[in-house]
Amino acid sequence: MMQEIGWLGAVTGIVGTYLVFTDWASKRECRFAVFCLYAVSNLSMLAVGLLKNVESLALMQVVYMVFTINGLKNNWPRGGK
Repeated sequence: MMQEIGWLGAVTGIVGTYLVFTDWASKRECRFAVFCLYAVSNLSMLAVGLLKNVESLALMQVVYMVFTINGLKNNWPRGGK
């Protein structure tokens, strides 16, 4: 199970980073989706760090999550037109 959580974190982080560098990420809603992928990645890798007792990995993911939350907040989809 631990390996699957690690792979989930890796794949969602890679896909999110790929999408950032495409034209797809030019829309606010799309950037929000990227930050959702980052949140899944951060939480997955945080779980790996905590369960494997790798404090440096856990700390790094907590810091990344702060930036991810800021990105989610700044790119929250606007309702209506």
